[in-house]
Amino acid sequence: MSLSFERSITALLSLGGASRARAARGSRLRPTRRRVLDVEAMESRALLASIVEFPSSFKPNSAPFGITSGPDGKLFFTESAGNQIGRLSTVALETEFPVPTAGSNPAGITIGPDGNLWFTETVGNKIGRLNLTTLAIDEFAIPTAGSGPTGITTGPDGNLWFAEFGANKIGMINPTTKAIVDFATPTANSSPQGITTGPDGNLWFTEVIGNKIGMINPTTKVITEFATPTAGGTAEITTGPDGNLWFTEVGANQIGMINPTTKVIAEFPSPPPAAPPSESPPVPTAISGSPRPSATRSG
Repeated sequence: MSLSFERSITALLSLGGASRARAARGSRLRPTRRRVLDVEAMESRALLASIVEFPSSFKPNSAPFGITSGPDGKLFFTESAGNQIGRLSTVALETEFPVPTAGSNPAGITIGPDGNLWFTETVGNKIGRLNLTTLAIDEFAIPTAGSGPTGITTGPDGNLWFAEFGANKIGMINPTTKAIVDFATPTANSSPQGITTGPDGNLWFTEVIGNKIGMINPTTKVITEFATPTAGGTAEITTGPDGNLWFTEVGANQIGMINPTTKVIAEFPSPPPAAPPSESPPVPTAISGSPRPSATRSG
């Protein structure tokens, strides 16, 4: 069964109302004065910069989605509706490369260890590769039908790892052999979406419906999950300059953070309410207590 972005977005946004209702009733997790996410300071610095926009495609309604820097100094992005990979300089759109499979809905994209661009095809159910030497696109079918791959990243083991939104799995493709294997998450209907390599050498990912942050060890293939204090749909994730993992909670209108060592999760409103200079800065809306991870070996 084909998986569309409309379905995933609808499911994600539907969590917002329930999340807000729970917040209105009050949380059993009491805020403590820990890290402060100074969004106002970031916004002030942002005012010093300017935003320039470029047409994302030579044709309208291409729906640009994922973007990454290439090794050649160019920017490459996916066009989910245009079914293409675009190449952009810092001055203008240069060219586009059509994906062989029609209606594939390319989504996530990253630079691979082989120096090529690798991307997911959410509806096409494939992993694509744009060879930067030949400029040819090759595709590799995912064994699990209807897996709905979304985010993709290069792992510390030299493989490409990706989230399978529709199959509740984390997939891996060897860039040399092109072999693909995937591993089921402990939580059913978890809907993994974003994925990144953590500073601890593990792969970290979000679970949109599962309301958890997952971690998979690239050596043992064991998946461990950590529940977020607020149910609201985790979406994208990245490693911060402080060595923690930061993620978005689209349904709860928050930014979350998980410490890869202690596994403690803190959440911050996005943006926090403005406060007079004399008042104390904002604090996390919720902080998880002792983590209760669940683990399983998948394969």
